[in-house]
Amino acid sequence: MIRRCALLPSPRQPVLPPSASSIVAEVNFAVTRSGLEGQLLGVTLQFEQPELEKQKSEQLRREEEVRALTLLPYSSPAALSPPTA
Repeated sequence: MIRRCALLPSPRQPVLPPSASSIVAEVNFAVTRSGLEGQLLGVTLQFEQPELEKQKSEQLRREEEVRALTLLPYSSPAALSPPTA
């Protein structure tokens, strides 16, 4: 089985014939400079100073929780309900 990966810039959308679209998986993702810098910093800290990386990850988790709690009053009640089967 031959596997290939093609990375295209965001403005271009690939035009696939119907026969190819059934065997091709399109993945849409965005990479930002700050995101790459954060990932590189995380890998470097994990290698050089694992305890500092653990503290950084914990701080980011707490910041995300605070942000979520800040947005909570503006959420719809349906978003807070458990999903129904």
